[in-house]
Amino acid sequence: MRVTHFLVALCFSLSLLVARGHFQPAERVYVNPHSLVYLTGSDVPSPAHFLDAKPLVASYVARHGSICSVLIDPFGSHLTKQMAYARCEDLSALDAPIVQKVSHSVQEWEESFDCRVCKFMFGFVGPAIRANDTDVVVQSLAAFVCPYLKNINQCQGEWQCKDLCDNIIREHLPEIIVIVSTGYLSPSDICGWIKVCPDPAPPPPVNVSGPVPVPSNCSDHAGEGEWPSWKLTSGEGYFVHITDFHMDPLYVEGTEGNCGQPLCCRARDGPPSDPATAAGMFGATQFNTSCDTAPAVTDSLFAHLAALDPLPDFVLFTGDAPPHDVWMQSRDWQLQASSKVASYMLKAFPTVPVFFALGNHESYPVNQFEGPGPDSWLYQAVVADWALYLPADAQRTMAYGGYYTARIRPGVRVVSLHTAVYQSGDW
Repeated sequence: MRVTHFLVALCFSLSLLVARGHFQPAERVYVNPHSLVYLTGSDVPSPAHFLDAKPLVASYVARHGSICSVLIDPFGSHLTKQMAYARCEDLSALDAPIVQKVSHSVQEWEESFDCRVCKFMFGFVGPAIRANDTDVVVQSLAAFVCPYLKNINQCQGEWQCKDLCDNIIREHLPEIIVIVSTGYLSPSDICGWIKVCPDPAPPPPVNVSGPVPVPSNCSDHAGEGEWPSWKLTSGEGYFVHITDFHMDPLYVEGTEGNCGQPLCCRARDGPPSDPATAAGMFGATQFNTSCDTAPAVTDSLFAHLAALDPLPDFVLFTGDAPPHDVWMQSRDWQLQASSKVASYMLKAFPTVPVFFALGNHESYPVNQFEGPGPDSWLYQAVVADWALYLPADAQRTMAYGGYYTARIRPGVRVVSLHTAVYQSGDW
């Protein structure tokens, strides 16, 4: 779930680029595309800087009669053309005293600065991409401000933040380009979804007519096994539910658990700086460590489950097999994680039905499902891994759209809905 914070950080960082750059002396006044005044002179603007701008703005207008819109182009090239459309309003023509008007503008900016600049950024990035400035534009913008990820506590340290940001961009850049260049979401929508602006209005209901493309057939029992629990017709039963496993096959005991990134406890993190933050055999115990499930925990858990007596009637696994290394993933890595959990299940429960659902971490990039067709790489691989537990009808619908239904026993049915494709973090 943490990747949502990365996306917010990426796009918030994009928004800050407009207000940062190679600043000129503090006498120069800059106006954003919405005619709200702010003062330069510090690396990162804040509400305090805006308040300090009032007397300077009044003095500047008294001398020059107007305020010009000057937006710094840190790259000194094609971006200037896009930024040149920013409006510049003559505040001296307003009928109230200039300081009052500036004060009002400052207050308005304080309430919506991030939102306004975010919308402006996506407003000019889209045309730039459509003009074939594409990857270079977006990646340059994002790379310039990636250190701001540390401001939301997703990383600590120069190398850690750069590694995290560079690879998050690598994974998400193709999707961002598609979304912005095609106009699938407006700048207001994008900035709302990433929580920089107010939430966008929900889309209108979709009227679906006609047959479902690939419906389930509850009367089709082909390929269905008769599990031993089906013969139990009296007494009480029980089931086991496992979720959000996040097993880390690269976990190494004795490594640093507080490495300055969202996931630690790996060989790349080196020895611990403090014995209290060391990765133990079964995990790290300190609250400030970031480790996923250790292999020793996985082995111990499934050895215990396999020895249960009596065995459960069925098992539920509701997704999130991959670890939280969301900036170092690939399709193959995601499939390896899913396959590994399936192999543990098959070994522990060869005679017990196991039903699963996809979590937000099964996709690549994390949270980003596209649905039937584009996600077939995942759906079809998962069917192959879990085939023992899936009758023919379930395999057919799972391979198509990530959903299925199957009988737990005669008279009781499980329905696995692929709701992750509709979550708010999925662009």
